[in-house]
Amino acid sequence: SCMTNPADGSLPLHYLCGNEWKLHWVKDGIQIVYEANPNAVLTRDNHGRTPLHRTTTANEPYRSMNHDSTFSAPPPAPPHHLNSPFGITALGSTNDSSSNGISSVEDSVGSIVQNILQIHPEAAAIPDNDKKLPLHSIAELVEDWDANVQSIYDAYPEAMRGPSECLPLHLVACNSDAKPRLIETIVDYYPEAASVINRK
Repeated sequence: SCMTNPADGSLPLHYLCGNEWKLHWVKDGIQIVYEANPNAVLTRDNHGRTPLHRTTTANEPYRSMNHDSTFSAPPPAPPHHLNSPFGITALGSTNDSSSNGISSVEDSVGSIVQNILQIHPEAAAIPDNDKKLPLHSIAELVEDWDANVQSIYDAYPEAMRGPSECLPLHLVACNSDAKPRLIETIVDYYPEAASVINRK
């Protein structure tokens, strides 16, 4: 239950985004709660986590695509920017949905991650109390690189470099479920990380 620790500083949007049974921004009522309090997206709980952190650390961290769809992300594009912190690839940002791994319009409309970042790309730059950004949680927990992961990267590419010396590449290297493409993409975007010692 999300109420196991009720005094954790969470707003209802935190609970919805961290609930592995809530998969769709519109159909599961998340949009309604967001519209009642848009500021909740940037609010941090007692652990410093925003709703975006919570959705990336849920049971299936990037599970916000419509679970009835058949989703298959293509290989990511070559690295193109670490100097454009809010060059987001998200809902409505391109006319070619296949270019960012979205298998249908319904997928992008339902994505919790992409809906948050379309409106509040700065959420990708907020660290929690352990100095982990949403991209760090992705590297630590997910299996593969998909459109949701790409949107988090695009919103704040500098996450590959910090803010702590424990980088996404360190975390993905310890992730037993990580597929080669996840590791390869992280290395492609910031190959210098392979030479960084974790002194956390």
